[in-house]
Amino acid sequence: MKAADNNGLAKPGVAYTAATAAANNDATPDFSAADLAAGAKARTAAEKKRKTAGSPTAAETEAEDAAYLKAVLNSLALRQKAADANFGAEADFVVTMSGEDAGVSYSAGLTIDETDGPAIGALTLASSGFSITYHKDNLSAITTTGADGEDDNIGDLKIAYAGNGLTADYTVDTDNDDNPYVANFGYEIAGFTVGVKVDDSTDGNKKGGVEAVNTFSVGYTMGDIAIKASADSQKDQDWDASVAYTMGDTVLTFATDEQEAHSIAVKTTLDAVSLSAKYTMQDKDKADAVTEVTLGYTMGDVTLGVTYDSANEGKFGDEAQTVVSASYTIGGIVIGAKANDQNEYEVSTAFTF
Repeated sequence: MKAADNNGLAKPGVAYTAATAAANNDATPDFSAADLAAGAKARTAAEKKRKTAGSPTAAETEAEDAAYLKAVLNSLALRQKAADANFGAEADFVVTMSGEDAGVSYSAGLTIDETDGPAIGALTLASSGFSITYHKDNLSAITTTGADGEDDNIGDLKIAYAGNGLTADYTVDTDNDDNPYVANFGYEIAGFTVGVKVDDSTDGNKKGGVEAVNTFSVGYTMGDIAIKASADSQKDQDWDASVAYTMGDTVLTFATDEQEAHSIAVKTTLDAVSLSAKYTMQDKDKADAVTEVTLGYTMGDVTLGVTYDSANEGKFGDEAQTVVSASYTIGGIVIGAKANDQNEYEVSTAFTF
């Protein structure tokens, strides 16, 4: 396999060259340094999921190559999409219903818009702490990276229980033949919590040839101090630890992880103003430091907000690096406006009756 030139892409097990593009009747992709960097980052993340010592298995190599190629092509698609931004109109008509009978509560919804016609919203049944929810491609426990760089929810069915200090839920993507799933179990007593998460999905697909990742967590709250720690079952283990201290309406959190990405965060409210800020230092692999800020202001029926996340450079929609929003409520009508640093704009009106 030859090395990549300026217009080609080559990694162990993966090649995207002029010949590939020609076979697809397409021009050779003009990959940028940012595209290749996105691929390298995805490959590093995939390599950390290896379960074998020494050389990776064929399945692991295939998964790492696929992660690299997908990230590079997604990055390229994002840059191409930026030049094609335009205005469009959307209209949604949403009908919801809820009720209770014989100790069983239920809710359902229907959305009609300008695309493919009516779509069924979330269907939920709940009784005695148990609940079942079905919402096709809308449950957030399982996600995949969309062509626009945003995380798309693809979970379909969720079964959950909460009661007597116990919590448990199981979410599955029923559209996928492999049925990738994510399950959570937790227990709390006297300020002490323990939890287990079983994740059998990778970017929306079942972990081919790789075992599910189990993440174990513990926590303890003592007065104004809360301590949390978690670690997973991967060979190259991921772990997180944090200490939070509450002072009135202000919460300070100090955290670190296996990458030595130390962070400090503050969350507070002052009258009509809310502020959340977090700074994560450069980690041991020299990944860039990350600054996150969310500022909100509410005055009567008017709400203003600004969010900034330095790690989201180049992303679109609500996951863009900077998003500014405003809304005004009058009676049963909510008028909203939103813009981001990718020159995307949205104006919306919602009616409730």
